[in-house]
Amino acid sequence: MFCASAYLCLFVFSGEVPREPVISKKTGYIYEKSLITKYIKTEGKCPITGVELDVDDLIDVKTQPIVKPKPVPATSIPGLLVSLQNEWDSMMLESFTLKKHLQAVRQELSQTLYQHEAACRVIARLIKERDAAREALANVQAAPVAVPEAEMEVEDKISDEMMAKMEKKAKESFKTRPKRKIPDDLCTPEAMKEWKVVASYTAHKTASPAVKCVAQRAEQPDLVLSGGEDGQVLLYNVAERKVRRNFTGHKKAVNSVVLHPTREVVISGSDDKTVRLWVDQERPTVFRQHSAEVTGVALQPVGEFFCSCGRDGAWCFYDIAAARAVQTVACGLEDATPETIQFHPDGLLLGVGASSGAVQVWDMRSQKVAVTLAEHAGAVRGLAFSENGYYMASGAKDEVVKVWDLRNGSCLQNLAMGSAVNAVCFDYSGTYLCGAGEALKVWSTKTWEETFEHAEAVKGYHAAVFGAKAEYLLAGCGNRAVVKLGL
Repeated sequence: MFCASAYLCLFVFSGEVPREPVISKKTGYIYEKSLITKYIKTEGKCPITGVELDVDDLIDVKTQPIVKPKPVPATSIPGLLVSLQNEWDSMMLESFTLKKHLQAVRQELSQTLYQHEAACRVIARLIKERDAAREALANVQAAPVAVPEAEMEVEDKISDEMMAKMEKKAKESFKTRPKRKIPDDLCTPEAMKEWKVVASYTAHKTASPAVKCVAQRAEQPDLVLSGGEDGQVLLYNVAERKVRRNFTGHKKAVNSVVLHPTREVVISGSDDKTVRLWVDQERPTVFRQHSAEVTGVALQPVGEFFCSCGRDGAWCFYDIAAARAVQTVACGLEDATPETIQFHPDGLLLGVGASSGAVQVWDMRSQKVAVTLAEHAGAVRGLAFSENGYYMASGAKDEVVKVWDLRNGSCLQNLAMGSAVNAVCFDYSGTYLCGAGEALKVWSTKTWEETFEHAEAVKGYHAAVFGAKAEYLLAGCGNRAVVKLGL
């Protein structure tokens, strides 16, 4: 028989002497039967030790029926205070346990939220990559595969057959040039003074807004090719006011573009060190002959070849039909790099403007420098040959446009721009010369007087080209616009 102290053992749940005491075979603790039975059904373990329990593990405790003693704490005020203190301690312990469980739940929730956020980011990236792949797939056109870059070989020199074509073209140009007359309906200086912006388009991206180069085909004046700081090469239809084609692929700024005058050929050079050639809207051939930024591309007058120059200090000669690089020539510039390149209308002279302020004129027959003109005090950014055959213009960061006489290598004129020069161009008749900088300026080659000035572009002008008969002027602006100035 159990002693009276067994009846005074408080049950953990009720805090009272058990009415139907049971004892556990595993733990040895005494419980209230009704309460421990419910607890085992829900938790399956001892509420005190945490040991797994079953109802079969409980043994009824046999006791004599006695009068339930009055609880000691209720007999006096000190006893009541002790009872209240115990209740308070129990409440504090329960509160501490709840806070501990709450902190654990918060940590689990935070971890779950972090995992959810990471999953959302991964999903967003995968969706973006999927959309980019779909767009790239949609832009792929059925066409012969371009020559892989790794298989492109560079020949030792320009072949005799190529040189024969260039010499034939030079002779034809030399014969026809004296017979060429200035058109009667050529724009006059008086009419040019009335020029204003008659058209404008802003198809390039706003993040990198500068339009660094423009080109046009004389027989299709509505088509304008532009290259931008955003890496895009866009063929824009001015009449329809929409982009006809976006020649994609460059990863950095496009510095120079060529639109073939008679064929569906587009050439571009970029800061991503590549030259891209598009023929008949096929996939481009990518040339990586340069080891630094490509600063210029120029079409050879025969129409079958072109050249490029880069900040690696070299210029390269290419065959369009074969889609291959033919020859790479080091410019031999000390502490300087080529910044622009242009062919003479006859095609046997090649001009290269350098960051040192020098202009090299190369003889294509020997691939050697015929003359070096070094009078600029800043990097030469623009270079142009006149169709009269003996004038060459160069524009530099020293804010001067110089006009050279190729017959004796002398400087004929120093034309003040008032800002760094980004580009220069002659009209087809050789009557007008334009310089592009913070403003556009046009001079008459007869009197060398300024006939036109326009300075409305917010960020200046990076490129310019005359239209047929000097009826208008196209300019690439620093605010992503290509503007047409005329009447």
